[in-house]
Amino acid sequence: MIKYDVLVLGLGNILMSDDGLGIRVVEKLKEKKWPSGALILEAGTALISCLAEISHSRHAIAVDAVRAGGISGTIYRLTDEELIRSAYGEQDGHGFSLPAAIELARSLTGFPDSLVIYGVEPQDVKPGLLISPPVERALPVVTGAITEEIFKLTIK
Repeated sequence: MIKYDVLVLGLGNILMSDDGLGIRVVEKLKEKKWPSGALILEAGTALISCLAEISHSRHAIAVDAVRAGGISGTIYRLTDEELIRSAYGEQDGHGFSLPAAIELARSLTGFPDSLVIYGVEPQDVKPGLLISPPVERALPVVTGAITEEIFKLTIK
């Protein structure tokens, strides 16, 4: 049973500088008006608590800090499930990995059909409330890209 055409999950920990990127993007997205069928959630570090929403969504978009070896502030759009699994491993710093949550949701309902990760290469993942300048510059770009993707997935 599908409840949402698209679910956007903001991942990360706002107390750990650049790791709070996903939460900050979702905060910006929540300021906008969305078509019905779009749900924007702050998952933070408690991804497993969003399992019901994940398993009832046709498409899932996640945004997070992702270490892939690039320059700080580099934006990644990951769609290949093998690449996503290798980026997150079985358990990540959020306690329950995104690939594991998607796999569990699919085992329950068969959804989501697709998963996209928007990641930004962090500069600092240490205690602090401020994000680094390169990640700050990436925020509006990532927010814009996710906005476009939401409209593509919800407008029929």
